[in-house]
Amino acid sequence: MDIALIGIGKIAIDQHVPAIAASPDFALAATASRHGTVAGVESFTDIGDLLAARDDIRVVSLCLPPVPRFEAAAKAIRAGRHVMLEKPPGATLAECHTLMRLAKEQKVCLFATWHSREADKVAAAKAWLADKRLISLSVTWKEDVRRWHPGQDWIWEPGGMGVFDPGINALSIVTEILPVDIHLTSATLDVPANRQTPIGADLTFYHPEGAKVRAVFDWRQEGEQTWTIEAVTDAGTLTLLDGGARIQIDGVEDALADDNPLAGEYPRLYAKMARLLTTGGIDMDLRPMIHVCDALALGRRNSVAPFIEQSERRDMKQPLTGILPVAPTPFFEDGRVDEEGMKRVLDCMIDQGVDAICILANYSEQFVLSDEERATLTRLSLEHVAGRVPVIVTISHFANQITVARAVEAQALGAAMVMMMPPYHGVGLVPPEHAVFGQFKAVSDAIDIPIMVQDAPLSGVTLSVPLLVRMAREIENVSYFKMETPFAADKLAALIEQGGEHILGPFDGEEAVTLLADLDAGCTGTMTSALQPEKIRPILVNYRAGNVAAALDQWRLCLPLINHENRQCGLRAAKTVMMEGGVIKSDHVRAPLQPLSPRTKERLLQLSRELDVIALKWGK
Repeated sequence: MDIALIGIGKIAIDQHVPAIAASPDFALAATASRHGTVAGVESFTDIGDLLAARDDIRVVSLCLPPVPRFEAAAKAIRAGRHVMLEKPPGATLAECHTLMRLAKEQKVCLFATWHSREADKVAAAKAWLADKRLISLSVTWKEDVRRWHPGQDWIWEPGGMGVFDPGINALSIVTEILPVDIHLTSATLDVPANRQTPIGADLTFYHPEGAKVRAVFDWRQEGEQTWTIEAVTDAGTLTLLDGGARIQIDGVEDALADDNPLAGEYPRLYAKMARLLTTGGIDMDLRPMIHVCDALALGRRNSVAPFIEQSERRDMKQPLTGILPVAPTPFFEDGRVDEEGMKRVLDCMIDQGVDAICILANYSEQFVLSDEERATLTRLSLEHVAGRVPVIVTISHFANQITVARAVEAQALGAAMVMMMPPYHGVGLVPPEHAVFGQFKAVSDAIDIPIMVQDAPLSGVTLSVPLLVRMAREIENVSYFKMETPFAADKLAALIEQGGEHILGPFDGEEAVTLLADLDAGCTGTMTSALQPEKIRPILVNYRAGNVAAALDQWRLCLPLINHENRQCGLRAAKTVMMEGGVIKSDHVRAPLQPLSPRTKERLLQLSRELDVIALKWGK
């Protein structure tokens, strides 16, 4: 029988395509996917087009992520097709019940698959437990998300389920092997500060006969992966290992265990689908999903360190994008530099999930630092960050010789990039364009790392778009631009249009107060303060993913604090919040700068608490 596969991603390529190829019941006749295809198989980019063009295909197998799956499944059912669903069967229980109703109305088969139930020893475990009295059952499901879901951002978004994506596999086995139903009583969920779904979960269940039932899921496991279920009974202990591929009774291994834990799971699912087509009906066991929904409803959430993909920790071989906040420079109350506090600032920023850190910028109070202090902070910061994220060192100075020396030192200590404003020293001492060009060229000739041009009103120097384009084309290392001038979006758009491939990194500044307009103009990142980067970063991620509505919603959420910082607090905001959050001991600013008024500080902390920013609690 011909079958269509919808959603050609990792699970489809790794499991479904080989299983269909080996099936005596099905032949892969077509696919529908926005990007993926299968060689030699007719492909469509939309399921509606496939259903209209291939009326001869009566069965579809859906491998889409949970959130978009309902619409595709409903289309297929309404078109009179039999539907097979990858786990979980939907993003919500209500969706699943709607699909069941539609399938009943259309008189088609609907199969919610749970592939882990088809692991080699699950049936044997079910049979062994059938006549035993359960004393306790513990589930340990720990794996490395970077290994199994590399770059799959949807798992971290609402509906993506996070660690419950593999955890529901364990729950599907538990609900299969236990002879009685259980239900959740409590849950603790570890949610990364920069994500929407949990990375860890600890669940406790009620068992009608008093047995203790607990499940622990964790996506932070490195090295050996663990998929184990242990059932202690009145007649001994049963242990399922490797996700149900192996079984032990009282520690004795079953000699018939399969060497390949996954070999039979998907072929067995397709064999079940073939049998369902023969008998007719709906096979939709929602118990595993009920447990997940209960955990998300009852779970107490712990905010944990942001999760950063390895691919997001870019080296400078690829264009740097994302959020690159400026690190504040902490001082003691007597004005001395707080070096240990500086280390804590950097650690906090890394935990905020930043893509890079900029040091010694205007928001670092570079203009009140001595040359000796600058050198100390440059070395301390680069050594302490130690490559965890790229570090950008600000090197601005009026004198070419000093600017070049700072750039050479920064590169020698491991900086990934340098940032500089044009030479300036007050409105009466503004160099001509050829001198500005000359300073940037002198720096570029002395180093091999990228240069970010900071176009800020503070300098008093006007950098025209033609000059910036010329610098990008003719100065080897000039390729990044931070726009903080009035009407920055228009200037960014013109720069990108005229500079083309020479503009690697068009960036926004000004605490992201104009970020949406600048993203519309084509910017690829922002350099904010360290106040709330974990809240601003999702704006960039969503916008780049094409989810402009979500980006706009997040920007609206952040905007009151952005505006208060930009218009009322300036560089003092991040320091004040970090002091309140125990990151640093003092929010002291060096004279002639003045501290925030109590009124402004009170509003700043109120807005920060409402957003639950990491800096406000990191040190507590």
